[in-house]
Amino acid sequence: MTQKPEHIVIVGGGVIGLSVGWQLLRKGIAVSLLERGEVGRRASYAAAGMLAPYAEVGFEEVELMKLGQRSLQLYPQFLDQLAEDADEVPTLDRCGTLMAGIDRDDTEHLRRLYDFREELALPVELMTGTAAREREPHAHWRRAQCVQGHLQDHPQREEQEEEVRHARHHGRGRDARWPRATRR
Repeated sequence: MTQKPEHIVIVGGGVIGLSVGWQLLRKGIAVSLLERGEVGRRASYAAAGMLAPYAEVGFEEVELMKLGQRSLQLYPQFLDQLAEDADEVPTLDRCGTLMAGIDRDDTEHLRRLYDFREELALPVELMTGTAAREREPHAHWRRAQCVQGHLQDHPQREEQEEEVRHARHHGRGRDARWPRATRR
């Protein structure tokens, strides 16, 4: 029989480190979280909290995409658990992921990505730059007048990283349930 550990040290205070620590605490295991900077402000912050396996799948990463799909399926359950321990819980945004092509090479790349996603039977749409600007009029299109093509994957789920980090850090029962982050 395996013994339950008394104490776990987690290195990294991003969304994954915080999530693992939170789940361990829910199981009654003491946790110390080591983070050299501000919690949630390194890789997690740069990734913007996106769960976008369809948009991020490369030509040889189908198995990784399947893992990402499973993450998308589990995410609502994750939010339900978070709601048990936090006063504020992020919403799940299923708006999709937009990919724009600025020039002819970009547009050709979008076409290859579109064809690949079609082969995988993923829900995807290829549209003109004009249609993309109509769909997302408030997007900050770089050189917007030159956008030639646009690819949108449907549906994607994007967690609002700041909301998740805030909910985890400022959750109910914070003193009893959350590890103290140690800066080193």
